[in-house]
Amino acid sequence: MKANEDAYCWYRNPANFDALVKIMKKAVPVPALNDEQYAAMVKKNLPSFGVSITSKSLQTWQELLVKGGQLKTTYDRSALVSNEAPETYDCGS
Repeated sequence: MKANEDAYCWYRNPANFDALVKIMKKAVPVPALNDEQYAAMVKKNLPSFGVSITSKSLQTWQELLVKGGQLKTTYDRSALVSNEAPETYDCGS
């Protein structure tokens, strides 16, 4: 959990953006995009990545899995996520 939090805070830091783009281009290349387009894509999608596991998100995904037949029922957050994991996370806290 701590490693995920450290990584989250690193990639959310604007000072690390260029290094992040370089890592992303190596790990997830998109040949159809030039450097400027790729950086814009990363910047646009960055807010969707995080370490927070909200109860609402867990419930939504479980309901979709039940509807799709992958799960028989939904579960409480406490049955799925360690009580050490905060529901939301902020690098400043």
